[in-house]
Amino acid sequence: MKRLALAIALTIAPIAVVSPVEASKPWLCPKYTEQIKQTFKRKDWRTMDAIMWRESKCETRAVGWNYRTGMSHNDCRDNGRFHNRKRCKAVRSWDVGLFQVNSSWYTVTTQLCGKNTRSTVLMQAQCNFRVAKYLYENGGLAHWRGNSN
Repeated sequence: MKRLALAIALTIAPIAVVSPVEASKPWLCPKYTEQIKQTFKRKDWRTMDAIMWRESKCETRAVGWNYRTGMSHNDCRDNGRFHNRKRCKAVRSWDVGLFQVNSSWYTVTTQLCGKNTRSTVLMQAQCNFRVAKYLYENGGLAHWRGNSN
């Protein structure tokens, strides 16, 4: 009976709490540690920290451009300004902010952040966290897997 109880405890314990080894690991984006803790469930803290690091290297103003098939940045004439690049016909969509939220989430972004602007509001950490939480709660990690696995 004691063995069964021990086996159950060892099986459940890693799920219920962050292990001491996990807790001692440094945060990839220490500037946003408190915001991660306030926004996401404890079991998701490290995952979301890693996603933020992979997607933006913890930069709120990070922008990733997604080009139409067969096109690239060479098909855009611009001066490097965000709004000029958005209007380029080669650009299919763009990813913005800490969690690289895609521009296709315009309606959700407007509802959660209360702003009319399509992408610049996602460069604010609070808004990006709100939308990332919504995406995570409505689709999990699939929103960050894309084609790169």
